[in-house]
Amino acid sequence: VVNYRYTHVYNAAGLIHETVFDFIIKNVGGSFRNGFGIEVNTTADLIKEITGYSHTTGIISIDGKGLENNQTKPVIIVFDDAWANVNQNDGRMRVTIHYNQPIANNQLGSLNPFIFIDGDRGREVHLVDMEPTDLMDTSLFGTADDDSNPAIGRYYRNSTNLPWGINILYDFTFPKEKMAINMGYTMFSSWAVSGGSQFG
Repeated sequence: VVNYRYTHVYNAAGLIHETVFDFIIKNVGGSFRNGFGIEVNTTADLIKEITGYSHTTGIISIDGKGLENNQTKPVIIVFDDAWANVNQNDGRMRVTIHYNQPIANNQLGSLNPFIFIDGDRGREVHLVDMEPTDLMDTSLFGTADDDSNPAIGRYYRNSTNLPWGINILYDFTFPKEKMAINMGYTMFSSWAVSGGSQFG
C-alpha cells in the first residue's frame, strides 16, 4: 500500500518548473520484496533529471537522467524493494522531476503507476486496463487467474473483472494480512464486476 501525491511547481509565467511526488509506503505485508514505478505519458527529452529514488538491489538499469533504460516512455522507478524503504524515514520518499525548461500542462500526460513483483522486473502489476511498460514479460498475460487480453486492451483483471491493483482517492484502511479485500469491503466485488457502475 503506497500513498502518493504529486504537485506541480509553477513559475511566474504559469509553466511547470518541476513536479514533486511525495510517497508513503504504508504497508508491505507478506515476504515479497516488491518495487514501485511510474510511467509518465510524455517524452524523455523534456526531462533533465529525476532525483530522490531509492534503488538498493541492482536490478534496475537507469540512464544519466535517472530514467529506466530500454523504455519508450519515461519510467521512474521510485524504489526497487519496498522492504528496504518502509522503515527508512517512516516510509516517506520524495521524488522530483526536473525539466530541461518549464513546460505547459498539456506537455505532461497521464501517469501509469505499477509495481513489479519480488525482484522480477518483468512481472508488472498495473491498474485495470493500463498498458504495461516495455519491460513487462507479456508471456505472463492469461496465465493463472489473469484474464488480460492485449488485443482488445484488457489488462490486469481476472475473468470476473476483479483488478490486480486499485487507485483510491482517499487514505485506505487495508484488510488484515492474507485477507481478501472483499472480506473487509463487502461491496468491492459487486463494484468491480459491474465495472464500477454499482456502488461507485
